[in-house]
Amino acid sequence: MQDNNLTDLPQEIGSLTKLTKLYINHNKINNLPKEFYKLTELKYLFLHNNCLNSLSKDVADLVMLEKLEVPLEFCENMIHLKILELRDNQISIIPNELTNLAHLIKLDLTNNSITELTCIPKCIYGMVGVEILLLNDNSINEIDIEELQNLKRLATLNLSNNNIHHVPPQLGNITQLRYLYCC
Repeated sequence: MQDNNLTDLPQEIGSLTKLTKLYINHNKINNLPKEFYKLTELKYLFLHNNCLNSLSKDVADLVMLEKLEVPLEFCENMIHLKILELRDNQISIIPNELTNLAHLIKLDLTNNSITELTCIPKCIYGMVGVEILLLNDNSINEIDIEELQNLKRLATLNLSNNNIHHVPPQLGNITQLRYLYCC
């Protein structure tokens, strides 16, 4: 249902109880009906590029949700979220409210306005389950290696297309790192 100029969703959407993937991005939706939150089997939800100002606290009922694409401010209560894609925004600083994302495996901050790795709060580095961190296409000029080393499961780190002139040798201390992109 993406790219259809939808302004709302019918209440009947709540009867699709077996729905696991929903793409309603790139529309003009400004509100989700309360029946929407009955989609408890939903695993993948794409809501970005709409006119939403907020999500109901009932979003916590979407207990199976694994992948969500929404504006950043909607994510703080998504405690089961595994993949958070915030690419192609104007994000310069990640708010500390994301500390509840204990199950996060992938964080995609590609093509934003991040200038330093210190713009990413320490809560992100405390999410030891993060395996994929995508920071490419920003304006990062320095790598905070001490913080990155806290990501014990980090396997993929993409820092390409930034302003990094020096890659610290301590990056080799991230023992699970398999893919490093710095070009």
